[in-house]
Amino acid sequence: MGQFAKGLSRWVFQDIPITDDTGLKDVYSFTLHYESLNYNPSPATTEAPDPLPTIFQALGRQGLKLTPKKVMADFLVIDRVEKSPTGN
Repeated sequence: MGQFAKGLSRWVFQDIPITDDTGLKDVYSFTLHYESLNYNPSPATTEAPDPLPTIFQALGRQGLKLTPKKVMADFLVIDRVEKSPTGN
């Protein structure tokens, strides 16, 4: 589940941190079908496809859910940068 959380973070939510709090240690195999967050249907299509669930609904069908929480994170703040002359 930890690897799944990392994949969600990277590929679905563009590097928004997701942590695994399930406590599950086994390996699981399942397939999620969900509507992409940036889905653009082709204008040439005459029939509308069956609507897919959102990622949140698809996870819920697997017994999982995403809940927001605050976490501590390390970051670097640069207050000022000066260009120093260098000799050629």
